[in-house]
Parts: sequence; structure tokens; C-alpha cells
Amino acid sequence: NQYSLFFRSLLPSTAPLPISSPSQRHLNITINASHHHALLTAYAATTLPSRRSTLPPTANTGNLVRIRVRNELQEPTALHWHGMFLRGVPWLDGVPGQTQCPIPADKEYTYEFRVNGQCGTYWWHSHFMAQYVNGMVGAFIIHNPKMEPFRKLYDEEYTVLLSDWYALIDTPRSLLSSENQATHSSYIRFGHVRYHNYSSDHRPI
Repeated sequence: NQYSLFFRSLLPSTAPLPISSPSQRHLNITINASHHHALLTAYAATTLPSRRSTLPPTANTGNLVRIRVRNELQEPTALHWHGMFLRGVPWLDGVPGQTQCPIPADKEYTYEFRVNGQCGTYWWHSHFMAQYVNGMVGAFIIHNPKMEPFRKLYDEEYTVLLSDWYALIDTPRSLLSSENQATHSSYIRFGHVRYHNYSSDHRPI
């Protein structure tokens, strides 16, 4: 079955964006890795539903961030915090087999790090097999109140993630094997498109 992976922040669907105040030094978030079903064009798949409860983790520079990951999948996973400075805690970088052991199925792991010296819109993604390209990805926003003079001029902000979603298989196997079909045309036209080989047992393309 075609499927995607879904990380859901356990925040109320009616809550405002979880922007922490300068006095709030800790940001605690729980994330579930689990399957969610949706109908995508001609076939049913498991993918990321469009819900307000999927708000991205948001913190202020200087915050200590604790993110507890519950792996409800039947396979290992690990999260990589793309662009984040993890000085002194390289084991939280989320690369399985290199910087951390993967999170086994039905287990939990807590990432804890302080966001210092940076602000902006970053992102996180799974660093295990094909989970990233199947939807296990999201934004991570760091605010610096001293550098946002116009924060009171707007009520809310939204993060939109755009990506192709096309998958024929959900288990690792050789990309060049005879059982695979030809690569599908990208839905992103006339742009810069980069293709990756994300499976752990593939050789470089």
C-alpha cells in the first residue's frame, strides 16, 4: 500500500500559534509518528491531513526545547533538525547509524536542545529510509522578539509546505530493479528539481 507518515503536535486545534514568550524558557512538545488515511486522486493513501493541529514547533531564541517523539510506526525512525545549531549535543542530530540510534517501533525518545544564536524558519524531517519523501517533514520556527519590530501589525502567520507526492512502493528495494516502473514525471514544471535516493540499503545514484 502507498502511504505517507504523519507527525502531529499534540496541541489543541483551536489554540493560537505556540509562540513562547521571552520569560518562557522551556518549550515542551509531544509528537506522534503514526499513519493517517486520505484519498489522493485515484487511490487511497496514508498522508498528512490538513489540520490546524499540525502547527509547527515555534520557540524564541534562547529557549530550551524538549520534543518527545512517540514512534507508533512499525519501523524505526529518527528526526533531523535541519539548519539547527546543535553545539555540544551532536547525538541529537537525528542521523541513524551515525549520530544516534534510531527510535524503535512503539518506543519514545526525547530531543532536548537550546536554540541559541539563530532565528528564522527552519525545518525538521525524518532521516530514515523513505519516510522523508513520504511526508515526514515540517517547519520549525524560531523567533527573536528583539528583531521583530512589526510583530504586532499582523494577527497570525502560516507556514505552507509544498512538495511533490508520488510513490509506487513503501519498502526499500533497488531503484534500478526490473520490478520498478519508470520514474514518474514531476508535477513541478520548469523549476529546479532534485531527486534523492533515501532508502538505507540503496547505493548512490
